Amino acid sequence: MKRIVCNHLNRYSNMQIQDVIKLLFQSEFGPGHLISDQIRTEQWLKAELIETKEDEPEIVPVSEELVRLHLGKMDDRHVQMILEGMIQTANQVHGSMDRFIQKIELIKQMNLFSMDELENYVQEYLKQDSLVVSHTEVYRSLYHPHYRVLKKEIAEKIMNELHR
Repeated sequence: MKRIVCNHLNRYSNMQIQDVIKLLFQSEFGPGHLISDQIRTEQWLKAELIETKEDEPEIVPVSEELVRLHLGKMDDRHVQMILEGMIQTANQVHGSMDRFIQKIELIKQMNLFSMDELENYVQEYLKQDSLVVSHTEVYRSLYHPHYRVLKKEIAEKIMNELHR
């Protein structure tokens, strides 16, 4: 996990604590929180595909088994593939709160942020009803994230379909 976090920090050098926590959450729990309402998820995905400014779809690891599939120049034709991939991933990924906490502890050991700031953030974060967080405004404005978290093999299958 350290390597993945470092890769993200190298790629997205202005990541904030909240962005790293989001990465850890995604690495443990996948996309399950997004698929409870499939109609809304489909509408959200279609709207997001219109906003996507990236040149090409891309796969970026968030764990050994999960990746962010950046949407790139995908369009409505790809929505069903992505939704099915999200559902398959959510059905296969069963995160653990204990492992998630261990990942947070690992970040503390890496000394990426001020210890006081990180401790305060984590303490408040873990009190929330929902541990799902959005990217920070800094991250959104600099990196324009448009992706879905999928199992690596599912994302690779989608990428292969795109290049046919």
